[in-house]
Amino acid sequence: MAYEFEEKYNFTEKRKQLYEETCEKGIGWNIPYAKGTFKVDKDGKLELAQPKAKRLFQDVMSKYVKYITIEGGVRGGKDVYGLYCWANYLMICPDSLHLVTGLSSKHATETVLDSNGFGLRYLLPHGEEMLVKNINTYRFLDFYGKIKTILFYSGADADSYNAFHGFTIGSCYVNEAINQSIKTILEEKFRTLNSSWFKIIHTQNPQAGTFNYYTEYEEKLIATPYQVEEIHEKAKKYQKDYVKYRNKRENKKVEAKKLILKKVLELTGLNSMEDVTANQAVYQKYTLLVRDAMLQIDRSYEEKLGSAYTNFREYYTNPNNVKNGLYFRYYHFTIDDNLSFNKKDREDIKSTYDKTSLIYRRNIEGIRASNDNAIFDTFSPDNILHDTIPEYSVGDRYIVIDYGLKNAFVCLDCDVNTREGFVSRIWKEYRFDGRKSEKENSKVLPTDNLYLNEVKKMIASRNKGQYLCVIIDPSATSMFNLLRANGIATLKAKNAVGTRNTTTEYGKLDKSLTGIWLVRDGFARDKIFIHESCTEGINEVVGYSLEPNALATGIEKPIKVNDHFPDALRYLINTVVKDVKRWL
Repeated sequence: MAYEFEEKYNFTEKRKQLYEETCEKGIGWNIPYAKGTFKVDKDGKLELAQPKAKRLFQDVMSKYVKYITIEGGVRGGKDVYGLYCWANYLMICPDSLHLVTGLSSKHATETVLDSNGFGLRYLLPHGEEMLVKNINTYRFLDFYGKIKTILFYSGADADSYNAFHGFTIGSCYVNEAINQSIKTILEEKFRTLNSSWFKIIHTQNPQAGTFNYYTEYEEKLIATPYQVEEIHEKAKKYQKDYVKYRNKRENKKVEAKKLILKKVLELTGLNSMEDVTANQAVYQKYTLLVRDAMLQIDRSYEEKLGSAYTNFREYYTNPNNVKNGLYFRYYHFTIDDNLSFNKKDREDIKSTYDKTSLIYRRNIEGIRASNDNAIFDTFSPDNILHDTIPEYSVGDRYIVIDYGLKNAFVCLDCDVNTREGFVSRIWKEYRFDGRKSEKENSKVLPTDNLYLNEVKKMIASRNKGQYLCVIIDPSATSMFNLLRANGIATLKAKNAVGTRNTTTEYGKLDKSLTGIWLVRDGFARDKIFIHESCTEGINEVVGYSLEPNALATGIEKPIKVNDHFPDALRYLINTVVKDVKRWL
C-alpha cells in the first residue's frame, strides 16, 4: 500500500518509487540475500529460514525483549541478520529518533548504513543521508508515513557519550560494542529508557571474559540463578490466567479498531473500511491510530499477562555459556551460520588461521577465549587507539624492528612523549611473513634490501620523514649494518632492563622477561597504546602466553609463537622508557 507523503519530506520520484515498493514487498526485497536465507510463510510473506535467525527476528520485534547482544566469529553474518531485524523494527516502532555508534562516526556509517550491500541504505532504500549540524544522519519514512531519523556517532572515546547526552532515543544499534567506551554503552541505555518500545542491539567479536563490557554491562542483564527461579515461579502464576487475559486483550483490540474506524468514517464522510483502504491519506492516519492504540492496550495488559515471564527462555545454546535475562537475549553466530559461503569457502578461510591458537578460537569459533597464562593480561580496549593516525608526531618518533627471514619481519611506527610521562603510542605496523610467502610460492622473497625499502617508506610516511632513530633487534647484525650504511640512524635494542633479579631459585631468568613485565605495567598504567589498524599486532598481544608446563615448575618462559609484535614493543619500551619509575 502506498501512502501520501509529508510535504517536508524531500522525496525524489526514484525514492518515492522505492518507498512504495518497500511498503508492498517488505524489507530487503531488493537485496540479493544468499539462497536459503528466507522461506515463504503460510500468508505468502518472507520469513528467515534459519531457526536461530528467526528467533532473533522475533526477539527484536518483541515489546518485552529490550537488550540483544549478537556476538561471534568474523564473517558470521551478525550484522546481516541484525540489520535486517532492526530495519523491520524501525519501520513500525513509535519513536522518531534512533542512534548508531561505532568506533568512529565513519565506522558507524560504513558498517551499519552500507554493511557491504546489506545495510540500511539498501534495507530502507527510500531514505536520505544528510549532514545536520555536522552530524551524519539518515532520514526515511516508516510504514505509517512518519519521518524517522537515525544519528551516527563515534562511541570509542571516554567522552563520546557527551555528543548525545540528554537525547531521548527510541533504539540504538551498536557495532563493535565491546571496543567502545563503557560510558557510551551505559549512556545509550539511559537515553532509551523513556521509550515505550526501546531496543538496544549490540554486535561484536568476542574478547577475553574480563573486559568491562562483560562485567559492567552484560553481567547486570543476565538473570542470576535466584532470579531465574523467581521468573519461573511468576510464569506459572501468570500462565494460569494467561488465556483469559490474552482473550480479553484481543477483544479490546478488536473493539478499539472498530471505534477507530467509526471515528475515521465520521470525520471523513466515508462509508466503509473498503473506502478507507482506497484512500491513501485516510488509510495512513487510520493505521497510525491503530498502531498507537494497540501499543497502549499491550502496555495495559503487560502486568496481567506477564509476557516477559511467560516467554522467558533462560539459555540459547552458545559456546560462551552466556545466559539470558528477563529483558536480555544473547545470540552467537560464526562463519558456519553465513549462508553466503559454501563448505569450501569456509574451510579456505579457516585454513588461514592456526587452529590451535587463541585467535582462531576468537575470530572463527567466536569464543571468549581467555588464557590463564596470558602475559599481557593487563591489555584492555582502553589501550586501543581509534583516532586518525596523526601526520605529525607529538613527542619523539621511533621506528622499531623485530627482524626475521623465515620468521616474520615486523616494523612499527611509534611515538614516545617524554613530557606526557613517557606515554608510548604505536601507530602503524608493517610485517612480512617469510614462511607464508614461501608457502604461497610468492615471487617476493624476504631480503634485507626488501626490508630496507619498507623501512624507508615507513620513515617517509609521517612527520615529514623526521624520526629520532630506528631501534632494531640486537641480533640482526646484517640489517643493522645495512641501515647504517644507508645513512639511517640505528640503535640496537636493549633486551634486559628493569629491577627484577636475573636469577631465581629455579635458575636463570630469561632476560626478556624484565622487559615483558615493564610492558605489562605500561598497559596497566595506560602508558602504552596501540592503534586499531595494527590488527595482527593486537592479536599477538592478546595471545602472547607463558609456556604452561614450564610455568608449573616455576619457570616463566614465553611461548615463541606469534611473538613478533610483542618483541618489537618490548624493544621500544626497554630502550626508551627503561624503568617503571618513569611511569610513576
